[in-house]
Amino acid sequence: MERQYPPFGQIPGPLPASPHIIRRTPRAALSLTGLQVLPAGLLASLRTATRDTALLDVTYSFEAMSAGEQTQLDIWVETSQDEAGGRIAANMANGSRGQDEGIDSRIYTLWFPVDLTETERRLTVHVTWPEADIEHETVTIEQTDIQAALSLAHLP
Repeated sequence: MERQYPPFGQIPGPLPASPHIIRRTPRAALSLTGLQVLPAGLLASLRTATRDTALLDVTYSFEAMSAGEQTQLDIWVETSQDEAGGRIAANMANGSRGQDEGIDSRIYTLWFPVDLTETERRLTVHVTWPEADIEHETVTIEQTDIQAALSLAHLP
């Protein structure tokens, strides 16, 4: 069984050049930043904001209660060793939601359980949110950057 949360007591290593996805549309804004690694997976910070009342009840893929539940915002990782279409789903490590001056904002720490100790892995993070006019955004993290970040991770 894959680990549903990051290992406690381990300090992740930051990725060089701070890979990220930042997308603004007339309906919403989304940022995926703070990508960090541990041997057992990838951590990231996801933040969304909108004034559009039609987007207030969005179900994010990591919040879905069942595999068949309809979601509007989907986020996943593929590795260079996955078969076409293989996905590693995001798990929510923690999160919060709030409203300020008519803006609905959410921030989450996400955990992608993937064994990064294998030497030939490159990761591609995917985000889609069609209702907010964010069709498909990606960021790719090369193996050399993963290895550099792993060398900075602290494993007691």
